[in-house]
Amino acid sequence: QEKELKGMVTGDKLVVEPKGRKPILIDNFARFLFLGNESWMLPASVDERRFLVLDVPDTHRKDYDYFSNLHKHWNQGEKEGFLYYLLNRKISHNLREAIWTEALKDQVLRGLEPHQEWIIECLDECCFYRETKDGKIDYLWKGEETKIPISAFYECYLFYISKRHK
Repeated sequence: QEKELKGMVTGDKLVVEPKGRKPILIDNFARFLFLGNESWMLPASVDERRFLVLDVPDTHRKDYDYFSNLHKHWNQGEKEGFLYYLLNRKISHNLREAIWTEALKDQVLRGLEPHQEWIIECLDECCFYRETKDGKIDYLWKGEETKIPISAFYECYLFYISKRHK
């Protein structure tokens, strides 16, 4: 699904399949806006260039007076002023490069494969650990320089996966 979505977002052509007819290829003029409350919204990758992701604060959640006032001004000529502002705004960012917001970084992290999540967590916590046979945590690395046998490294990963899927 990730491949299809990214193709729809950036591809020059789209395949349209009318019901009961052969698929046809058309020019892609699609533009997308995704809105949602889920913590993971889209498949952003570490080299993301397609999406701008923003966290919207809940400052005005259920603030009906605020939105009523905004709507009133919008209908009294402010939309023209807003359009003028947008059309005349100097853009200094290269629009062919993604703007790396904290929200985009969060989407990338939420879409990582389990082994990538594990490495990020280990580096973030500065440690590798596993469970011993008696149920205790055995830290193989806690920030200091050390050598870890590959078998122990793998045991740490298996322990992480077992915790993750409980």
